[in-house]
Formats: sequence, structure tokens, C-alpha cells
Amino acid sequence: MNAPVHHDDLRKAVVDSLSAPSEDIARHVLAMAGANPNQIEKAITTGTGLVAYDLQAPAKNLAGPILGACAAVLLLALAALWIASAVTEADLRASLQAAQTQADAATRNLATCQGDQDALTKSLGVQNASLSALKAQGEAVTTSANKAVQAATVASNAAAASAGKLLAEKPSSDLCASADALILETVK
Repeated sequence: MNAPVHHDDLRKAVVDSLSAPSEDIARHVLAMAGANPNQIEKAITTGTGLVAYDLQAPAKNLAGPILGACAAVLLLALAALWIASAVTEADLRASLQAAQTQADAATRNLATCQGDQDALTKSLGVQNASLSALKAQGEAVTTSANKAVQAATVASNAAAASAGKLLAEKPSSDLCASADALILETVK
């Protein structure tokens, strides 16, 4: 039974094999494939008309890039495992709960703002109605005051005319008779 391999040990082995490849890589690949590298037989002979080629050197040349790609895939898998282990479901649930709490608070604040806006709109309506009433009342007072000024001007002109008449008349020697005539003149 294979002992569990720690991901740090695996990462170190992959990095070491990539940084300093050895001649044992081809043997290792063959061993992993289930073939014994020491028992490879050359089954092709020149008697059959086929030419045997030694494929060990090209295999070594291919093994490096293949193992490099495998190592890159393993490193990516290890990185994904490390990231996946760093973010737990509990962390995600806590983040979701915090976001939900903030969203609920924002919703309550929005409702409060909308209520305040409605109250402000009503207050502005009442204030504008009061201002309109005060303006109408002020215009009525101004109209009344203008009429009173006109009436006072007419009365003042009439009084000035009467005073002019009285001043133009010469008092008689009888002051009582002159006073009586003046009183009768104003009563008319």
C-alpha cells in the first residue's frame, strides 16, 4: 500500500525533476507504464526486411517535454487544491451573511429616506399653501390701504378747499356770527 504523499513533497519532487532532469526519466516513464526497462527486446530483425531503429534517445527527448507538461498540470492541480482548501464553505456562508446584512441595512435606510422625502414634500406643500395665503392677504391689505389713501387724499383735498374758503372770507366784526356761519358751512 502506498503511503500518503504530502503536497509539499510532491511539489518539491516535481520542481526538482524539472530543474535537473536525469537519464532515469525514461526508465521511470516506462516503469509507470508497466514495462520493465531492463527487459526491452528488439523484436524487429533485418531478415524481415524491416530496419530496427533505437528509439531510446528520441524517447528521452520526448520524455522531458511530456514530463514538463505533466509537472505543469500537477502544479496547477496543486494550486487549485490549495486555493480550494483556503476558501471554505463556512467562509462563503459568512461572506454571504455579511452581504445580506448590509443589503438589509441599505434597504431599511432607503425606506427611511423615502419616508423622510414624503414628509418633506408634504411640509413643503403646507408651507407653499401658507405662503400663497399670506400673499393673497398682503395683496388684499395693500388694495385696502390704497383705497384708504385715495379716500384720505380726496378728504384732504376737500378739507384744504374748505380751509381755503374759510381763509379767504373775512371775519365780520361779530365773531360769534362768523363762528356760527363757519359751523353751519361745515355741517352741510
